[in-house]
Amino acid sequence: MTDTELREQFARMNQRFDTMDQRFDTIDQRFDTIDQRFETIDQRFETIDQQFENVKTRIGNLNSLLEATKDSLENEVGEVRDTLKDLQRRLNRQAGLIQTGSRHTTRMIDWSERVDVALEELKARVQALEDKRRAQ
Repeated sequence: MTDTELREQFARMNQRFDTMDQRFDTIDQRFDTIDQRFETIDQRFETIDQQFENVKTRIGNLNSLLEATKDSLENEVGEVRDTLKDLQRRLNRQAGLIQTGSRHTTRMIDWSERVDVALEELKARVQALEDKRRAQ
């Protein structure tokens, strides 16, 4: 091989190496692009993880709020239940008094009717005696 042929062969090899270098540069750029995309994806995952943590925190806060509300309602219902029991006791006492008063009133009405009948009979007897005395 001649010197010229060797130079041409080295020139072609240099062109191939340059082409390969360009291809490697292109591949490196693509890898850089892929790395950037992975970084973007990682950032998005971190953002999503933060959002999930925020949601978990909010759910925990809502759970605490619901438990506090439940406890408060249980206390208030307990107070209302106690008040209703007190009212029921009072009403039962009042019902007993009303029933007792009703019985006494009925007895008094019966007694007054008997007394009215007895007084009428007595009045009739007194009238009869007065009439008999006048007639004498």
